Amino acid sequence: MSCGLVRLRCERRFGALAGEIPFWPQPDHRLFDVPPHLAAPIAAWFRLRGWEVIEEPN
Repeated sequence: MSCGLVRLRCERRFGALAGEIPFWPQPDHRLFDVPPHLAAPIAAWFRLRGWEVIEEPN
């Protein structure tokens, strides 16, 4: 990973809500290395859609 970028680890578990039928058998994982000024908007977008996001500065 290049210096100055922020790594976003995004995970979504399908079927987490009661009564929801899992569409995906495994959790969906996404990994992004983005500039710091884009990290917050991208993380917010994923969080609004039910993803867990971990920001790791480098």
